[in-house]
Amino acid sequence: EKTGRSFLDMLSYPEDVAECTMQPVRRYNVDAAILFSDILVIAEALNIEVTMPGGVGIQVPCPLVGPADMRERLPPAASLSKEFVHERLGHVIESVKLIRTQMKKEDISIPLIGFSAAPWTLLFY
Repeated sequence: EKTGRSFLDMLSYPEDVAECTMQPVRRYNVDAAILFSDILVIAEALNIEVTMPGGVGIQVPCPLVGPADMRERLPPAASLSKEFVHERLGHVIESVKLIRTQMKKEDISIPLIGFSAAPWTLLFY
């Protein structure tokens, strides 16, 4: 029985991202809030399919396999403008805005940080 959104789906809903970011901040005396997201939202923004079937973790069914693949499948560098970022990753920007607003509303004054993974993880993706 499906009860909600998948992890990857949830990341496109700023209200959910903000709430998941805020829960540990409210519960524990932490030094910083960590943006609840995933590095693969960038891959999705670049037209790379990312899935998360139950029980096996995040999958990239058709990874890039070489320079020719990159040229054919990724948007051209000239198209990676502010507009492109807002269109494809606006939900991340909105999430950050909502988190900062909520932190101010709750009188929480700690940094909000993003996490992008270790170098080997980034290399793999």
